[in-house]
Amino acid sequence: MYTVVKNETKRITRALCQEFSSMRATAGERALSPTRIARHYKSLTSGRFVPPVWATASWDGITYRVNGQHTSTMLFQLSEEDFAQYVRATGMTVTLHTLSCSDKNGLAEAYAAYDSPTSLRTGGDLNMAAAAQIPQLSQVVAPRLTLTIAAHALLTGNRRLDPAERVAVLEYLAEKIVIVDELLGTHRSDSSLVGSRKKKMNRGPVFAAMFQTISANLEQSNIFWKEVMEETGEASSITRSLAHFLNTVTVANVRSESATRGNVSATRVLHTCLHHWNAWMKGNKSVKSYRGGDDLPKVESVKK
Repeated sequence: MYTVVKNETKRITRALCQEFSSMRATAGERALSPTRIARHYKSLTSGRFVPPVWATASWDGITYRVNGQHTSTMLFQLSEEDFAQYVRATGMTVTLHTLSCSDKNGLAEAYAAYDSPTSLRTGGDLNMAAAAQIPQLSQVVAPRLTLTIAAHALLTGNRRLDPAERVAVLEYLAEKIVIVDELLGTHRSDSSLVGSRKKKMNRGPVFAAMFQTISANLEQSNIFWKEVMEETGEASSITRSLAHFLNTVTVANVRSESATRGNVSATRVLHTCLHHWNAWMKGNKSVKSYRGGDDLPKVESVKK
């Protein structure tokens, strides 16, 4: 957790902008975006720029920037003429928040504390900040972390996680996330055939199903999902049947409790994946159909 040590308001100077723009970033902070800087500049020159709030957080003797990356960089990069007109002449100020963290999760909490409806910060940013506290996930890209959180929401019904809960969920699922990440391989696969086949796997309910089968039987899970992803089974096989289903459906948002027009519910996709897994594990030729309201299928663990 974190505590607020000090709040103060200062006149913005080039030196202060430089200090903040070059400060050590919180682990997991998104890369500097020229698009976001351009947006802030447009707000500044049109008279809609709100005096910023910048924040630092200290943990284990190190001070990190937890808010203010883009605004401090935009202001520091202004021409002398623009800085004089929009900053110095207006007496623009910045509110500085100084935070202190008592543990590693405090950094993720502090970073998320500056998320707001008007912020350019995304759920992916918050997931990356949480995952940065977990060494195993250092190489996992943000979209897969987002799918993990979506899968957790589908399996548990918990759709609103605070920063500490995000860290706990990603930490709990870290081994499975790495297994799925290794199975799927490089996230950006250009336009290759294998890359296009991966697209059907990048869905919250598919991740939820993969987490369930990994728990049941890791060895068989890798075989099953590799066949589904690469479509290497016979035309009439269970894995090709599931691949066809995933290739042809559009999945409703995980947050939605039911299907919308032209979409199928995330719950139906999860159940269908698990019904195919169970049929494959049992050696059956047919797959049980999904019926709305069914409990989550028991996941088979022994290959027959």
